[in-house]
Amino acid sequence: MSFLPVIILTDTPEQDAGNMIHLGADMCISGKDSYSVIASHADAQLRRYTEYNHYADPANAEAVPFRVGDFFIDPARRIVEVCGRLVNLRPREFSLLLYFMRNPHIVLTSEQICEHAWGMEGSYNQGVAHPIRLLRKAIEPDPPKPIYIETVHRVGYRFTACKVETCDMC
Repeated sequence: MSFLPVIILTDTPEQDAGNMIHLGADMCISGKDSYSVIASHADAQLRRYTEYNHYADPANAEAVPFRVGDFFIDPARRIVEVCGRLVNLRPREFSLLLYFMRNPHIVLTSEQICEHAWGMEGSYNQGVAHPIRLLRKAIEPDPPKPIYIETVHRVGYRFTACKVETCDMC
């Protein structure tokens, strides 16, 4: 999945524009235009893309939207979707899910979660159980029987990213 602009070059933009834009193009321009005009259109689209996304560096992997299993996350816009359903998360749960999504299928300890998801050094007095419970409540189909966030007793938590029957990443 990419949010980069799609520009179509065609010899008949008047005829093709409607259909191409309907199919997902952002712009349909004449291939007969000079290279400088085509480059200017492309530059304008990319400039809007980077400004809209607030990316100082569009190649910055920390800000790029990505998908893992049933989950889609856009860190710059703070958007989360689970199986196509928009989910609203508070900042702590959003950071927790983002850390899980960057480390799917890996058992993460409470200390790792505190340090890497929330930037907390040392021990976290209240633990991670409550934020995990809130995240499960927001993303799990049946929070008492979680399928996305597994508890690995006496070790930590594992993010599975998908329902076994619907995902070939598991």
